[in-house]
Amino acid sequence: MNKVFLVGRLSSDPISRTTGTGKEVVSITLAVNDNRNKDESFFFPCVAWTTSANFINTYLKKGDMVAVDGRLTKRSYVNKEGKTTYITEIMVDTINSLVKNKSNDDSGILKKYDKHITEKIENEEQEEDFANIIHNVNGGNN
Repeated sequence: MNKVFLVGRLSSDPISRTTGTGKEVVSITLAVNDNRNKDESFFFPCVAWTTSANFINTYLKKGDMVAVDGRLTKRSYVNKEGKTTYITEIMVDTINSLVKNKSNDDSGILKKYDKHITEKIENEEQEEDFANIIHNVNGGNN
């Protein structure tokens, strides 16, 4: 299964372009903190098409916190020196804004996505709390 789920911040403003066939495509870079080393971050190149690209262009900017659901892809091209360059990037299936501010509180779509992500995070926290309770009930032997 090829599935990626990341929460991080846009490290720069989205870069938008339109293909020759008129499809909208956006490139972003997602900065994700390393849970083990708080001083380190990972930067993931991401590509979004059509609806997701439109959403990014309309609502997101550098520094915004987002949740990305997608898959890993790789591609290659020949650079100016004639060498083949390989790129691994995340193909965005869905992207959700985790920004709460006045400008997007009026958007029903953002409220829906934010509610979904908030519920998912709360469920994960509840599962962790439950696991800790079971661990404590078992005398810490699990």
